[in-house]
Amino acid sequence: MKLIVLKKFLDTGVNRLQGTVAEKNLSQVSINANAGQLVITANDRVLAVFSRFPCEIIEPGICFLPARFFSDVVRELPQGNVFLETKESFLLITAGEKSEFQMKIPLMEEGIWKDPEEIIKEEKQDRMIELKTSKLKYMIEQVIFCVSQDASRDYGTVGYLHKSSEKELRFVGTDGYRLSYSEAEFELSQKEFLDKGICLSKRALTEILRMCDEGFDKIQILFAPDQKSIVARVPDYLIFMRLSAVEYPNYGGVFPDSVNSRMNEISISKSYFQSVLRRVLLAADKTYSMQLNFLRNSIIMSACTVGASEGKEEINIKDYQGLECEIKLSGTFLMEILSAIQAENIVLKFKNERDPFLVIPKEEIDGCRSKHVLIPIIENR
Repeated sequence: MKLIVLKKFLDTGVNRLQGTVAEKNLSQVSINANAGQLVITANDRVLAVFSRFPCEIIEPGICFLPARFFSDVVRELPQGNVFLETKESFLLITAGEKSEFQMKIPLMEEGIWKDPEEIIKEEKQDRMIELKTSKLKYMIEQVIFCVSQDASRDYGTVGYLHKSSEKELRFVGTDGYRLSYSEAEFELSQKEFLDKGICLSKRALTEILRMCDEGFDKIQILFAPDQKSIVARVPDYLIFMRLSAVEYPNYGGVFPDSVNSRMNEISISKSYFQSVLRRVLLAADKTYSMQLNFLRNSIIMSACTVGASEGKEEINIKDYQGLECEIKLSGTFLMEILSAIQAENIVLKFKNERDPFLVIPKEEIDGCRSKHVLIPIIENR
């Protein structure tokens, strides 16, 4: 194999592979030079990423390389043309205006190359939708902080994507102590599409976000009929993702307004509320719990460490005539919600000190609608 390719294309290729290269069980990155194109791929048991770039091919060929080593070398290459050539048991990389840089990377045992188009054909994909990238990115960002790779509950390790109505898709994330969802309208040609929903790991969600950041207007999502895998696709860039087998719980009952619409409601600037929370939490102990004391026309936010520091700040609220109560919440969870919200203003909704506490953005993009729910901390008395 001999080829010349621009360094910026190699940079893009290895950046796209980071979600798989980071895995310890990944052994190699694969390179296929053929028909004027360079295809770079890496995969493990859950993800496979394919990137395609133009190049000048002198001799076509395929090689398999140590993924981490290859990625590190590519990042340090000088800008311009890069010459790749396989010689015996190594890949020779030459770069620089006068070819002053050279690096030999040992080849790995030759594997089996599978073209991405062949994989799609093998999956017998017969269902595909195009999603507006800005909406998809926004929806994932509103829930991904609720998803953890080491959550105590299995459903806490996945994000749940399903139809909330005939023309709406909803992303949900929860770990049992908090729940966030975001939904938006899409053109769904398949009536039964996503009726049962699918579960995506945090790694899969992160890779979709990486694809969203490439600047494409739309992303195609192809679903296998067996609902065991999906493909996210934009021109010359594909991500194959194995779906999680987790059964997502019925989360609808957690919303207090679905049972009783009579809730206390306060509108407030997000940035102001967030700055107060940040200051007060400086006095919190390692649990980062904090209290919101709702009074007539004000909120007193407080946190303390037993026998040591204590912090509080009063927020003036105009025209609040709702219930006076004290609600104890996780300051960490509340801060994560505020960090995810992009709106300038938020609405706080609550019924009492025991029922779920809602944080709702007042302004959202492209008709998206999101809600964030926190379960109050109930102390035994």
